[in-house]
Parts: sequence; structure tokens; C-alpha cells
Amino acid sequence: MSYRPSPISKDAIKGRKMIQLGKRDGDKCIVRFGLNDIDMNKTWRHISVYPPSEDIAALKEFDLENDGLNNIVKVDENDREYIVVKLRTNKTTCRQNNGEKMNIQELARDDCCVIVVRPESWKFEGASGVTLKAMLLIVFEDDLAEIEIN
Repeated sequence: MSYRPSPISKDAIKGRKMIQLGKRDGDKCIVRFGLNDIDMNKTWRHISVYPPSEDIAALKEFDLENDGLNNIVKVDENDREYIVVKLRTNKTTCRQNNGEKMNIQELARDDCCVIVVRPESWKFEGASGVTLKAMLLIVFEDDLAEIEIN
């Protein structure tokens, strides 16, 4: 049995449906920060990524409609919008785009990827929000053969 992620939308996020960030044949997420050695022994870890603009738009629409929740979309020091994705190092499937398994620890800054996530609600010390838990991460290698140099 296979599952197909829902197209990203505020309703899919609200309905806690599995959604896809980035596209195999289109714009992909770019890793801002990969896994950190500081929390290496923790089961749940975090990465931050710059999603494509259309994914950011849907996430921001959800943020605007749910003003009482912490925002999913954050802004870095260069005014670039990013999100944080939660992953489980021993459960989140990580593959290269050719289908080969990849060690999630190898994920590095500026890697291009497609991520399938499931939104989940959280509450902690009076704050609440939605976290995006990664189910599948596909990393695309840059094909230097496609670059034409004069």
C-alpha cells in the first residue's frame, strides 16, 4: 500500500494531512542547517530548510489564519523565509534521488531536497503551534554535467 501526499495548502495543514515540500521536477527545499552534533543522542532532531516560494505562501496563509499559534514560517538574518522540520533519526526515511538509502547524518547545508511531512499540533508551557514531522526526505545531488561552461 502506498500513500500519496496531499498538495500543500492551509486546509491540508489544518487537517494534519501528509504534505510534500518541494517537487521532484521543480523547485526543491534547500537545507539551511542540517543535524547538529549538540543533540546527537536525542531521538527527535531538527533541520531548517528554505522551501520553494509556493510552499512558503501556503504555510504563511496557515500562519495568518491561525494567529494564536506560533508561526511555522520564520525569517533569518537576511530576511529569507525558512521552516524547521522535526525528524526522527532512526525512523525518518532518507534517500538519494536515485533511490539509494542515505544516512540522514550526511545531510548538509545547501543540499536540495524534497520532504514529505505530517503536521502535528504541540503545546508547551502555555504556547502552542504546529510542527512538521518528516516522514521521507529525498536528497538531490547537483549534476555538474548539466553546467555549461564557456
